[in-house]
Amino acid sequence: MIIYSFIKIIRNIFLVILIHFFLKAQDTGEIKFDLKSLNFQLNNLSTSWKPELKNKDFHSLLIKDYKISFSNIDINNIYNKEQSTTEITINGPDLVIKDFKINSKVNSKNWITEEKIKRLNNRQSIPKECLEKIAKASELYFIDSDTLPQSLNDLSIRNYINLDKAPLNDYSWTYELNLPENIIAFPTNENLRAHDNSILYNWNTKDFQLNPILDSLYQVPNIEWNYEFKVQEIVQSFSSTAKIIFDPQSKKIDFKLNKSKFLIENLIFLATPEFQLENQIKISLPELMLEIKNLLIEGSIKETILMHSIDSDFRIRNFDIKIPKDLIKEPEIEKLLKTLGIWNNSLRVRLIDVNLQLINEHTGTSLIKIHTPFIKVLIDAKFTIRQNGTFPTRITFHNSEIKINPISLGVRKYIRTWEKNNKKSLKREGSTIILKANGPIDNILIQGF
Repeated sequence: MIIYSFIKIIRNIFLVILIHFFLKAQDTGEIKFDLKSLNFQLNNLSTSWKPELKNKDFHSLLIKDYKISFSNIDINNIYNKEQSTTEITINGPDLVIKDFKINSKVNSKNWITEEKIKRLNNRQSIPKECLEKIAKASELYFIDSDTLPQSLNDLSIRNYINLDKAPLNDYSWTYELNLPENIIAFPTNENLRAHDNSILYNWNTKDFQLNPILDSLYQVPNIEWNYEFKVQEIVQSFSSTAKIIFDPQSKKIDFKLNKSKFLIENLIFLATPEFQLENQIKISLPELMLEIKNLLIEGSIKETILMHSIDSDFRIRNFDIKIPKDLIKEPEIEKLLKTLGIWNNSLRVRLIDVNLQLINEHTGTSLIKIHTPFIKVLIDAKFTIRQNGTFPTRITFHNSEIKINPISLGVRKYIRTWEKNNKKSLKREGSTIILKANGPIDNILIQGF
């Protein structure tokens, strides 16, 4: 919504520019435009539609209240043969939407099944790649020796394969040669799914044996998905002023955003396959807020825009994702939830708060807070910014501090394991990890890493 508002402002500015060129032939003069308020409002809007080619699908939309308004639109243009100065002040658009709801019934593939197929293919990608490498190496071995290898050691000793390089250095799978019939990959105890079926490569057909689990997933028919998206309230407010000076040399533009705010309250998204509530996907967001104040931009049509100041705050509270029951059983997701200490099927982020302040065109600060039931992160960043007309703008961090407080046992264990494997010891104050960050954003140095 805020981006849309910026577009509206820019459009108005171009309208003034057109007026300027239209009046350029005039000697001197002044144009004033003043509009106290402009409103558009809808109440109890409802609509529905059913696609002709998909007669099982159905969609509906309901909006209880929709209001967009502008106030105090002032445009003042003073011009002569040498120069034209335009000042624009706009409060708005102010937007309020209440009880926004979209419901859809769609007959389509089962998204959960599609995700399980993708994950199963990913888990089998490494052993399948290894089986193909072993098969090619065995063919070369046979050409050179007129006999087939009996094991991986035969191939390794004569340098047809390297067991210390990827993908063969993945010890979650082991391989057995039964040539000239087949080569088989077996999951080991290090595998996330040690009880998974083996993978067989047929030496004669040069192809993999059909996986019965994967085949059954491909046979799952389309189902009816019920989607529901609703928002209790969306609010946007916007107040800005712009000053444009046209002359043959500068063609200067000054833009100031006094204050803008975008707020979403009680957003809920539900996706339910048929009537399987245990496999319902639910995303809830009680609050999302973006506020920008004191944004000051200066520049000209010929040069890069220079930002002098900004004070912004982005906040999310109690963001929650309910994971379908059938996906929790997937090994990667199961391991992640165990590490995070999540014993139900709900992943929650209690707070994300990002505050950014640009004090002047050279220096700024940022404070980032992330609170979850399994970890807390606080980032206190100080940076300098170089805006010299080049792109991209160069940002450099100075003596910035990162505090990480692992709450769940699984996260603490994961960090300790990382320290042991990398032979590092992170600095701590009690249970809180303290890191320092310095350097340019594209090559930042974090002490301890």
